[in-house]
Amino acid sequence: MELKIFTKNDCEFCSQVVLHKEVHTTIINIDDEDYRGFKPEQVPVLQYNGVNFTGPPVINEVLTLVKNAQDGHYKK
Repeated sequence: MELKIFTKNDCEFCSQVVLHKEVHTTIINIDDEDYRGFKPEQVPVLQYNGVNFTGPPVINEVLTLVKNAQDGHYKK
C-alpha cells in the first residue's frame, strides 16, 4: 500500500496532519525545485491508488483507519 501525502512549505494545514510511524507514507513537498509531478491546488492531499483525500481531518481519519487495520482491530 503506497500512501502519498502532498504538502508545501509554510503550510499551516499541513502541520495538522498526524503521521503514524507504523503507517508507511511518502511525504512529497510540491515546493521542491526538482519536483515535476502532481501539484494539487490545495494541500495537504493524501493520495492512494489515484484517489485523493483532502484536508487534515479527512487525512488523519484515513491514516488512523489504516493504522487500526494494520493493528488487527477489524478482524472477525
